[in-house]
Amino acid sequence: MDDTARSAAFPDLVPLAPLLSAVDGDWRTNQPMTLEGRIADLQARAERLSRPVIEPALRRRMVRAITLQQAGR
Repeated sequence: MDDTARSAAFPDLVPLAPLLSAVDGDWRTNQPMTLEGRIADLQARAERLSRPVIEPALRRRMVRAITLQQAGR
């Protein structure tokens, strides 16, 4: 980080609601969204949220590390 960035003032924090309400439709594309499009978006999001947060291989490594630590190794 250079000196200019280091000495710059922090940006103003503004409420998010007025910014989002100014966008009509999908904020990512700024295209009007149909009800069917909204449903599809929400279903895709729900599917993504239902996946495991920790991948199975990483979970196995974590469990193994905890087990070894508890065993005093």
